[in-house]
Amino acid sequence: MPTKNIIKTSLAFSDVNFEHDYSRRLYNNLIGNIEQTDITQLYVQGFTVREIEKLKGESKSAVSRKLNKEEDQDE
Repeated sequence: MPTKNIIKTSLAFSDVNFEHDYSRRLYNNLIGNIEQTDITQLYVQGFTVREIEKLKGESKSAVSRKLNKEEDQDE
């Protein structure tokens, strides 16, 4: 499916009650299942803490805490 159609369908079928549903749908259509994607993987893919918050539906502090916990384990 062409990218233009993917964007249109992600917007058209998004849940109006969830303001960032379109971005979750867009991620799912272009990259893969957001539910199975780890916060660390999203960060490595270049998403910011705020973007991860919107994609995963978790607070910024929870996302930051999980990312910091991963960094501490890697050291």
